[in-house]
Amino acid sequence: MMQGLRALPYLMDVHGLMQRDAANMLTLWAIGLIVGCALWGYVADRVLKTRKGVICGGAVVYAFLGFC
Repeated sequence: MMQGLRALPYLMDVHGLMQRDAANMLTLWAIGLIVGCALWGYVADRVLKTRKGVICGGAVVYAFLGFC
């Protein structure tokens, strides 16, 4: 809901996208979040056998991307 409420006008006004293109981007963003969260849950539980490592690794990547 928030994506369509705030992000759609932002993508249209600031980045000059057409409504169809902005909506497609938001749809792909939502699909990516669903798939990505499920994938990281699987990796944390079955591959690494720890959630702490995944959370710490994600925080490091998030901090790195925030400073770039």
